[in-house]
Amino acid sequence: MSSLRKDIDFSLLDLVNIFRRRAWLILGVTLFAGLLGFCASFLITPRYRATATLLPGRSDVVSSYKLSREKGSFRRSFRMGNVTKRNSHNLEIMASHRVQSTMVEDLGLAKFFGIVEEDSALALAKSIDRLRRATHFELSFQIQILFTHVTTGDPQMSARIANHYLELLQVVNLERYHRYADQKVRFLDEHLVVLEEEILNAEREKSRFLTKHGLVHFDTERDQILALTQRVRGGLLEKQLDCERLALDLASDSPRLLALQAERDVYSHMLATLEGESEERDSASPISGLPPGKSTELEQTLARLDRGLETLRQLEIALVQERESARLQTSIDVETFTVLDRAHAPAEPDWPRRKLITLLMATIALLIVCFSLFGLEALKTLGDGSASSGFRRLLEES
Repeated sequence: MSSLRKDIDFSLLDLVNIFRRRAWLILGVTLFAGLLGFCASFLITPRYRATATLLPGRSDVVSSYKLSREKGSFRRSFRMGNVTKRNSHNLEIMASHRVQSTMVEDLGLAKFFGIVEEDSALALAKSIDRLRRATHFELSFQIQILFTHVTTGDPQMSARIANHYLELLQVVNLERYHRYADQKVRFLDEHLVVLEEEILNAEREKSRFLTKHGLVHFDTERDQILALTQRVRGGLLEKQLDCERLALDLASDSPRLLALQAERDVYSHMLATLEGESEERDSASPISGLPPGKSTELEQTLARLDRGLETLRQLEIALVQERESARLQTSIDVETFTVLDRAHAPAEPDWPRRKLITLLMATIALLIVCFSLFGLEALKTLGDGSASSGFRRLLEES
């Protein structure tokens, strides 16, 4: 083997001489292979890729609720969540069987893919499989950008499928958004009932305290006034929120808006009347008429009861506002994500890439012909000018 290495040892000048002598052959084979690859690329069925790009959207919903009493007062604690906080949720939705089966039915993809089956379930399954192979999702975890690539033989259909993914994603996300808003409304309604009972109990506790110490005499009528005041106050809050919401969409002279404003004014007048009567009853027997020591103690107790009652009323206002906001969320359509780029029908096919195929075929041919020429020259060197003699010698000594 050592003698073979010495006999077929080539210098750089020998390689250059080979290139010089065989330049036209090398060039011809390379050009022919490139031309062959270019022509063959026209025989490959073109595939067109359309891409839709989206960013995650934010939809606030109540994910947990807590209403607790701490140190004699109520504390509200809502933990807000996000329906589509990350695009990984959107990716899971678009890759779901529900979305892709709807896609097949809406766009008639079974016919587009050429799937003919008597069994509709089998045809749907095959169509979904073809759709999944035609779709590629790419998620950037750092910046949460989701790319939806769809590759088919029709540029228009590729764009339609990619854009229909976005439309179906919006539908599913809106269903989730409205469902969470409904849950929030039900939660707030339940706790408003509890809170109204707490407010009524606090007012009765204050009434009992004043009656017990002979400050004010309360009768059944007083309790009825307190309950009615509470209901009127809640109705007034709802009317005010309804007026503010409608004022955004209707003209100031709209009959519907004017009628609602009139109802609000009626509630406001009723509340002012009831609160005025309640204040008159509260001031009927002042605490200042008691001895100084007892007066200070009663004033502190009464102030504590008033603070607790005011805290409950403020909490009721906040809960009513939250409920009206949630009711609005159940009826409006919002963008649950941001479309960065919608898919457009590509002008050029994604595959075959004719330049790449031509270059690849020419490169492979160039390497093959060069190695073939080098091998032929090495065999001639071993066989003293005869390639066949060199090949036999190589077989014998190997």
